[in-house]
Amino acid sequence: MKTIVPGGYGNFGERICRALAQRPGFELVVSGRDAQRAARRSWHIAAGNNHGPEIPCMAAILLAERIAGGSLAASGAHVAMGWLALPDFMPEFERWGMKTHIAHERHADGA
Repeated sequence: MKTIVPGGYGNFGERICRALAQRPGFELVVSGRDAQRAARRSWHIAAGNNHGPEIPCMAAILLAERIAGGSLAASGAHVAMGWLALPDFMPEFERWGMKTHIAHERHADGA
């Protein structure tokens, strides 16, 4: 999902961006008036050996492991957003030989 955060360079906007950046499935676009702070960042994943179809299953596997291990005590139906952050997925990515990369691109004109 693409999310645009106007005023993302300010104090409140930065807090929103940091929270959203931890959630998988977001394309985060930060905008503002400060050309010196303008940058483009993107997160990429490469899944070789036809392992791409494993990616959508990973959240369910990680949550099931937490439930089985007793570290997730919630019962019943819930929205699970926020229960996992990108670092939680890293061991699974490594196990499947997937490579991730965060690209940082600064624009001189602020665009």
